[in-house]
Amino acid sequence: MRCPECTVRNSVAAVQCKECGAKLARKNSTNLVKYALIGAAGLAVLGIGAASVSFIGSLFDSDGNLQKVSRRVAQGPKSKEDADHLKSELENSVKRFLEKNTALSSTEITSKMQKIFPTSAYEIHVFDLPNALKLVEVDTVLQSCNYLMSGKEVAVLRKLDVFDEAKIISRQGGDTLVLLGHQNAQAGRKPQVKVIELSNGAIKERTDKAVPFFTGEGSAKFAANGQDIDMELALSSRAAEEELFTPSSLRALGLPDEQLKLKLLYKNGNYELLDDNGRGQMAALRAAAFTVADQAQKSRFRKYLTNPTAASIASLGALKVCPPLFELKRKGKASVTVPAVAVAAPAESDGGSSRRSRRRRREAARRAQQAANSQVSVSSGSSYFMGNAEDAFEVVLARGSSGIYQAAQLRRVKVQGHGADSDSTSVASTYENKTSSLVDKLLSSPDSGPNSSPDSGTEKNSSAPVEVAPLAVPNNKVIEKTAASKVVEKEAVAEKGTVTSTLTSNTVKVRRGAGTHYRTVAEISRGADVEIIGKQEGWYKVRINGKEGFIYAGFINCKTGDAYTTATVKSGKAVTDARNRTVNLQAGDRLVVLGGINNNKYKVQLANGRTGFVDKDALDVGGESPPAFVP
Repeated sequence: MRCPECTVRNSVAAVQCKECGAKLARKNSTNLVKYALIGAAGLAVLGIGAASVSFIGSLFDSDGNLQKVSRRVAQGPKSKEDADHLKSELENSVKRFLEKNTALSSTEITSKMQKIFPTSAYEIHVFDLPNALKLVEVDTVLQSCNYLMSGKEVAVLRKLDVFDEAKIISRQGGDTLVLLGHQNAQAGRKPQVKVIELSNGAIKERTDKAVPFFTGEGSAKFAANGQDIDMELALSSRAAEEELFTPSSLRALGLPDEQLKLKLLYKNGNYELLDDNGRGQMAALRAAAFTVADQAQKSRFRKYLTNPTAASIASLGALKVCPPLFELKRKGKASVTVPAVAVAAPAESDGGSSRRSRRRRREAARRAQQAANSQVSVSSGSSYFMGNAEDAFEVVLARGSSGIYQAAQLRRVKVQGHGADSDSTSVASTYENKTSSLVDKLLSSPDSGPNSSPDSGTEKNSSAPVEVAPLAVPNNKVIEKTAASKVVEKEAVAEKGTVTSTLTSNTVKVRRGAGTHYRTVAEISRGADVEIIGKQEGWYKVRINGKEGFIYAGFINCKTGDAYTTATVKSGKAVTDARNRTVNLQAGDRLVVLGGINNNKYKVQLANGRTGFVDKDALDVGGESPPAFVP
């Protein structure tokens, strides 16, 4: 307040003027508090109102909200929790956007979404289905998700990555939509089936109840009747998904793979699985491993076990680790003992037989029974070691009379170390209940459906073990699990790349792991073609002349849709990382670009794993520029 004597301004609480010392009249503190509270309440109301207007506006501005979320997803998550949050936010934003635009045609929806989503990070496809349905497919590095539009209804279809075919099956009570698709190349191309009931525009998915679970990668298509589904699945991928064997030992063994023909038969709104388990040595090894892991499944694999082997299964005892993740080794040829084929005794006639004839028939029956009980040794078998750190077996395979390979001998042996490949040692998860069956573990997976059971012949994938080193699976799928990160894998036979190099070298190094701290296993020249089978933290996993290793992505020219964006340094500029440390770059250096332009800088990753920012004008970005990102 102002002093009445010298007019100098003093604080409200002052009792005398700081300039002249005159006494100041005090104001009613109660009124001051009251006015202060009123003012604060007013500000709070204004703040809440502004926040509400902003929130409500974001709900109605589905286009703007979707654009912000899509850019954040394209920029990439900072952690697993952030990735889960971004997936959920993107899914909800797309659903709200589609609900607002149900009246648009497929062409109009495609055009509008392509303008919203950064094209370098997303693929948008909209399909017209029977009965005026639409399927919207949004594919990005973070996730693939589909949305089904029926009238004004929009439903999210999870676990349908890439759409292939659709059929409407009409039956009493309403129509059923059956969708066929497959996992994308990074995940292994496993066929996917969706069953959806349509009633008065409502969408009700019943896949869990209608489709039995199956393992394996391959293809699926509708049969000629338009209802049944024919599938062709790779046997090796089934064994790998069931975690019966380590993928590295399967690959090293080099046994011929089999393409199994399975069928899903449509009956009364549900599908039944007609399974096929193969005929070769890999089929017999899978049967032996599955049976010792879950002895309740012996009847399912009975034709792959000789009579003595089937009889000995119970005496082998329960596994200490399940699923077993056995490592396989070929031990060589073995002498196999198999039961001789019994000769049936001649049937007795109704009458008129002499005593001598009846005696001859009884003698023939006795000899036939002795032959059935005897064993004949043959030397046409192959012996294999099948074991992990807790359980080990010797399996001897021989071809049966029907042409199917069988486990002629199966016995426990002493555990040997940690397997065939020290670089691919597996640390299997030991479950609390060590006697649990493999099917129990498969059925307890998060993907299990309520109708799946051991009796139905279905199989469930169990929780993944921790892997110390990357493990590759034959038939186009590579599973790579490490304690720190997960490798995103590609379809091995479909992705090609060409080696580039720096200006100072004509060769690039192939390393054992994804980083410069891993030792060099080979060097290859500029211009060489490589087969890309995976990607991890700025590095490509490649196969060259049958050997595998990692090459920094900046040195690979790859044109596929999910390839890394790479750039060449045009001038010597420093990279500044998140801690403001610098790394000097030279003209001609190659970088992996992680994010788009912000403040005229690109977010990049170096070969040593460090990320940072470099000036836009210092880089020549190959292909389409990455999307701009919102800080």
